[in-house]
Amino acid sequence: MKTWLILLGGLLLWAVHFFVAYFIGEFIGETQGPRLAVLGLTLVCLAGVAALGVLLRGMRPEDDHDRWRRSAAFGTLAISFVAIFWQGFPALFVP
Repeated sequence: MKTWLILLGGLLLWAVHFFVAYFIGEFIGETQGPRLAVLGLTLVCLAGVAALGVLLRGMRPEDDHDRWRRSAAFGTLAISFVAIFWQGFPALFVP
């Protein structure tokens, strides 16, 4: 279970961000308040990805599997960071 959480932590944050941002946009509206909520959500999720990266950096691999798990987790965190940023970016520019 720990391995799956390490590998999928960033992707889970991305999924949460996607569904909550979709909910805000679809059901709450597109005024300034919901856009600020999406920006806040984006910042919280990006901070979560960064925190997972810091925790992962502190883990010292003991064998080849741990090294692979760590590098794969950093890859998914990088993808998740870019995806969360990309989804939240339009909220900055829509009038």
